[in-house]
Amino acid sequence: MLVESLVRMTLGVKDHKVVKVEGDVDGLGVLLAPRLHRRLICSGCGARASLYDTMPERPWRHVPLWGIAVTLVYSPRRVHCP
Repeated sequence: MLVESLVRMTLGVKDHKVVKVEGDVDGLGVLLAPRLHRRLICSGCGARASLYDTMPERPWRHVPLWGIAVTLVYSPRRVHCP
């Protein structure tokens, strides 16, 4: 099984796909890309809504997996909540 598949199943990401996983001294770096043509979930009400903005790509620290530090790298997106 590929490392990308293990990371995807462990993180439980649904609206993103794991593009690349890199390991170094600091831990794992996981590059995520959005799945296209999907309505996103509003963080306020939980309803599906349409996309209106994509912010620049940035790193996010995640809970360590298997005792290894994990950094997610992706572009946050904003939705227009009904």
